[in-house]
Amino acid sequence: MPTSLTTALTIIGSFGAASTAQIVSHVLTQNREDKKYKKECLQNLYSPIIFKVIDYIQSIERSPLNLVITSTNADYLFDNIMESIGNNLKYAEPELINIFHEIRDDYESQKSNSLSHLDEEYKMIMSDMRLTHKILLLNTFINEYIKINKLLKSNVNPITNKLRTPYFFCKFYLLVKDCSPMNPIKSDDILALYDLIDFVLLPVNNYLERIIKLRKEINIVTNTTAYKDTARVSAAYTDAYLFLYELADEFSILNQDRANEWKYMLERHQD
Repeated sequence: MPTSLTTALTIIGSFGAASTAQIVSHVLTQNREDKKYKKECLQNLYSPIIFKVIDYIQSIERSPLNLVITSTNADYLFDNIMESIGNNLKYAEPELINIFHEIRDDYESQKSNSLSHLDEEYKMIMSDMRLTHKILLLNTFINEYIKINKLLKSNVNPITNKLRTPYFFCKFYLLVKDCSPMNPIKSDDILALYDLIDFVLLPVNNYLERIIKLRKEINIVTNTTAYKDTARVSAAYTDAYLFLYELADEFSILNQDRANEWKYMLERHQD
C-alpha cells in the first residue's frame, strides 16, 4: 500500500527535526569550545601581561624618547612583554603575531647592525619608528584583551579603568602618526601630551568610539590598493585633523599655552 501523504510528511518532519537538533547541538558545542579557547587565551597570554602593558605605556610618557631608549626600566618592561608573548604565541591573533615577528626581527637586526656609525638625527628617526611599532603592538594587544573580555562577559572594571588612558593614548599616538606620514610629528611631542589626554578623558564622552572610527577609515583609504575615491581620502584626513583640533580645544581648559603649541604643531605637520 502506498505511503500516505501524512505518513510521508511525518517521516520527513522527523528527519528534519533530527537534522535541526544536530545542527543546534553542533553550534552550541562549537560556541563552548570557542569560549573555552578564549578563556585559555585570556589566562595564558592576555591577563598575565596587561598590567605590564599599562606600566610600559605610563613609563614612556614620563621620559623623553632619547632617554627611553637607554631606560633600564622601560627596556626591561618591553623585553618582558615580548618574551611573554613569544612564549604564548599560539594564543595570539594573526595581527598580533605579525607585529610581534616584525619587532623581533628588528631586534635581531639591531644586534647585527650597529647604528653607532650613523648621525644622531637618523638614530632618532629610527628610534621613533621603533617606538611606533611598539605602540602598534600594544594597541593590538589591548584591542584583543578587551574583545575577549566582552565575549566572555568578564567583570574587569578595575582593569578597564586603569586601561582607559593608556588605551586611548595608543590610538591617539597612532592617529597622529597616520595623519602625518610624510612629515611626521616626533614621538616626544606626542608623549608629552599624556597628562592632557588623561584630563580630557575624565568626563563621560565618546572620544574612544570616534578615534577608533577615524583610524579605521584612514586604514581603509590608505591600505586598499583598489580604492580611488579621492574625495573619501580627503574627508578621512580632514575628519581626523578636526578631531585632533577638537582635543586641543579641550587641552586648553587645563593649559592654554600647551594647547596652542599643539595646534601650531598640527598646522606645521599637515601633509
